[in-house]
Amino acid sequence: LTWAAQGQVLDLLGRNAEALDSYDRAVAIKEDYSQALLGQCTLHNRLQTYEVALPACDAAINGDVDWQTPMLAKAWNERSIALTGLGEFDEALATINRAVGIQPDYIAAHNHRGTILWYLGHYLQALEANQQALNIDDTYAPAWFNRGVILRAMGRYEHSLAAYDEALALNPFNAWGWTNRSVILWQLEEYGESLQSAQQAIALAPESPSAWYNKGTALSALGRHRDAVIAYNQVVALDETHSDALTGRGVAQ
Repeated sequence: LTWAAQGQVLDLLGRNAEALDSYDRAVAIKEDYSQALLGQCTLHNRLQTYEVALPACDAAINGDVDWQTPMLAKAWNERSIALTGLGEFDEALATINRAVGIQPDYIAAHNHRGTILWYLGHYLQALEANQQALNIDDTYAPAWFNRGVILRAMGRYEHSLAAYDEALALNPFNAWGWTNRSVILWQLEEYGESLQSAQQAIALAPESPSAWYNKGTALSALGRHRDAVIAYNQVVALDETHSDALTGRGVAQ
């Protein structure tokens, strides 16, 4: 119990490796301890080690706890996230449907259901699931970010931009959001604003190849080819196999 409690505190502090170690120690003492197993599953999903997350989720669901509704729904939601990360989209959808069935007002589950449907190419259904999340709480930034992704896939760029604007108003420190906003603005031929969004993303995540690449494409579109080469060079320094950046650099040169 003490190791699991320490894991929960470290998790809240964002100290993922230490939190995972605490959960591991709890499970080593009691291998069917559902709360600690769910902690393992959640952290492995966050660390994108989905092949380890999935068995931890299954063990949590089948463990010792007489689950309360919110925690059981969370366990099924985390299992769905692991399956999504492994590319098992049909099973992930069936799993997230269980989470929503257990707790119909679980906003994260509705939002993730939209993500799975987007992966499956069911954009109208994805948008509907996303809207259900926003109906529960329209200040939930992750749902607005996902809405931007879905609308972009549908080619509805103006609406996608509006969704990203809503999301970034709620969470302006999301580098991924600024990166995607830059792409939408480039597609709308708003190259100056696209450059500004890319620079904002770089300020938050200077090691992001995508943010630097977006800066290069915006600079190229603005005719600033020498500056674009510098941006593409930075992409290649971070990821030497980034073929789009290598191509963009060649065009700019």
